[in-house]
Amino acid sequence: MALFTYQNTGEQYAAVDWSAKQLPAGPLVLSNSYLGRYAYYPLHSGDLAYSRLFHSRDSLPENLARVLSPQMHGNYMLIDKESVEVATADLRAWSFPNVRDIEELQLLPDISRIYDNGEVQVYLL
Repeated sequence: MALFTYQNTGEQYAAVDWSAKQLPAGPLVLSNSYLGRYAYYPLHSGDLAYSRLFHSRDSLPENLARVLSPQMHGNYMLIDKESVEVATADLRAWSFPNVRDIEELQLLPDISRIYDNGEVQVYLL
């Protein structure tokens, strides 16, 4: 029996679509691997706005300290609810971000949550 699944939801698709259309070109867009893989399909259909969102491996930072590093400043991070649940439950798939990381992230004055559809948030680092 699986403890979690990689089934994308409409909210996840909407967040990736919004990010492709609204985020400026140049900065990195970091996310879980399944959000990155979703970007392949619209990219493959010819929409180049998805090119920087496509990736097949997790590109989220390893921890909150990495998020706060100068190299991350000005980049974007998509965080979905399932990633947080899996990290919090310590299912060994990934450890960041957990619920506590998200709580701390939202308190940091230099980090801005610029999108939130209830399932996925986009942060400007």
